[in-house]
Amino acid sequence: MQVKPDGFPVNPDAMIYYGSGAMLALYCRDTVEGTENGKRLAAGLFSLLAAAAIYYIGLWRACVPSFVLCRLCAVTGFWLVLPGKSLPEAKDFMKHSFFLYAVHFALVRLINKGAAMLMGGVSGNAASGSSDQHSDGKNSAAVYAGTLEAADRRPLMQEVCQLQKKQQKGEKKKRGSLTENKRRGIMIKNIVFDMGKVLIYYESMRACRHFINNEDDQKAVCAAVFDSPEWVLLDMGVISEEEGFRKMCARLPERLHEAAKQCFDNWNKYCMWKNEEMEALVRELKAKGYGLYVCSNASIRLPSCYKAVIPAVECFDGLLFSAEVKCIKPQKEMYEHFFRRFGLKPEECYFIDDLPMNIEGARACGMDGHCFADGSVENLRKDLEKVLS
Repeated sequence: MQVKPDGFPVNPDAMIYYGSGAMLALYCRDTVEGTENGKRLAAGLFSLLAAAAIYYIGLWRACVPSFVLCRLCAVTGFWLVLPGKSLPEAKDFMKHSFFLYAVHFALVRLINKGAAMLMGGVSGNAASGSSDQHSDGKNSAAVYAGTLEAADRRPLMQEVCQLQKKQQKGEKKKRGSLTENKRRGIMIKNIVFDMGKVLIYYESMRACRHFINNEDDQKAVCAAVFDSPEWVLLDMGVISEEEGFRKMCARLPERLHEAAKQCFDNWNKYCMWKNEEMEALVRELKAKGYGLYVCSNASIRLPSCYKAVIPAVECFDGLLFSAEVKCIKPQKEMYEHFFRRFGLKPEECYFIDDLPMNIEGARACGMDGHCFADGSVENLRKDLEKVLS
């Protein structure tokens, strides 16, 4: 996350950390370092407990400021708890600010990864909430929800999946196999579809090719816009289109901003089109009496234009888009929202999605499914024949 006041790149997190450290060093150093007593120890332990509580709140609410405040509280807590007088004196070369700058990232990353293993299994990137990244945005790390600083959508989805699995660790799922469910008299009554690359074809590069001639520029805009962390945040409904696009443009040279704007504003017109084979299948399933639903990761813009692209949209009994409920597949909350909204039982639903992790997320919540990664309607039909027979 970077802003550019007056043309200079500035990391706002770093400004908070270094600004707070400078203030403490200037005005509070003598007070803190001059006494080592019970009050200081109690204040330090309180700060560490506050840091831990804020950390978990940040994960739960996907809130960037929580991670920033967590770091400040943790550093303050360690400063108060550790007996400064008994620590060895730093070498002269260690007192230079460049030394601290050069070594802190490796140490912080090591601490983050260790803490992540002990505190819930989120990757080191997610635990850190780091906004350190190269200005081109190509190699930045994916982290959870509001702390994202990545240029690749799929690592984010894997990150969310890992978080979900850790949340469910130790929980025994009450999901039986389809065969077991049939023995218990539980039959599939509802078919649940993902939208992109299932009900409809989707290709983000189509918009880029329409508005941009140069192939390298097409790839650059596609990466900055459609493969960006902000695109996922739009699907989650936790960021506005204005803010998301501003951050996307920060990764691009100014000459590509207008082309990126055209792609961003018109993606729904060029990137999505009907899957005619799916339309035939949807109508067949409806004629057989099955309930039909859509459960899709999609931004708030999509409900206004989905009727133009979803095949046989009039056949569906309900549609849920992730931005409406502020979470995305494969988070269990997404599936729980879906079941509650339409009053459905997970074991009576069968889910079709192109991403294996989304199918696994659905299964963890009691809904079995078919992975449509191969895009083969024929294979899907064969699978449905077995499942629904």
